Amino acid sequence: MITKKVLNTFDHFGRARKIAIIILFVLCAFQVCFIFSNSLKNADMSHGQSGVYVRFFIEKILRLDYSLQSEEFISTITVFIRKTAHFCEYALFGSLIFTMLFFGMYSYRKCFFISVFACFITGNIDEFLQRFSMGRSCSFFDALIDTAGGLVACGILLLIVKFTFFGRYSHYRKFWKQQRKG
Repeated sequence: MITKKVLNTFDHFGRARKIAIIILFVLCAFQVCFIFSNSLKNADMSHGQSGVYVRFFIEKILRLDYSLQSEEFISTITVFIRKTAHFCEYALFGSLIFTMLFFGMYSYRKCFFISVFACFITGNIDEFLQRFSMGRSCSFFDALIDTAGGLVACGILLLIVKFTFFGRYSHYRKFWKQQRKG
């Protein structure tokens, strides 16, 4: 049985939840703007931006002298850095959408599928935008990497929500379902 005290606590969280949804929506919008702004950079700007991170990775993480490395090795690291960036951008994007939808009282399954679908659609639009940037082309493989980033992040959040939130706080499950319907 859910007590009146618990209901009053959730009423207070209703306003906080709405504010959190608005903040998450704004963060999602900023993330999409960031992703699309990177897509609209020409090839030289994009490779220059990646070059900074490649040099950092080789010198600081791998602790190797950048000037002594072969072009093939640098090229391989560049591809790794660029694909990892795609993956991470969309992992963050998918996490933001999942969390926003979950705060909006959607079921965790709907949150998962809607978030992954949003990552897929945004990734394809992102790749399509690259067609209009000088020296760049679109790649369906990159769109799949984008979707994989969202899929992994949303999968982790799905497991956390399913086994932590609904496991530990299972006595709130009935209230949660009532709130979603109401």
